[in-house]
Amino acid sequence: MKEPSPKRKRTLALHERAITFSVNVNACCPEHFSNVPSKTVWGQLVRAADSTSNNLVEADDAVSDADFLNKMGIALREVKESRGRLGGN
Repeated sequence: MKEPSPKRKRTLALHERAITFSVNVNACCPEHFSNVPSKTVWGQLVRAADSTSNNLVEADDAVSDADFLNKMGIALREVKESRGRLGGN
């Protein structure tokens, strides 16, 4: 099997980081919540983290440039939402 190019290796590494982030968010999510705001924020974080990794992987299999850009745009918005839920700027 041919060695992936450096560009492809970066893409695959990004996929792995996004999937790892999604798995870690899901693993840290409590089963029971002490209040409604906590449940809401965790729900948003889990959805955003999962959507980020899913859209990055789907963008890799895009059927057109427009499809790729759309999925990457969604992934970027979800990353920003995840960061916001985690208290980042």
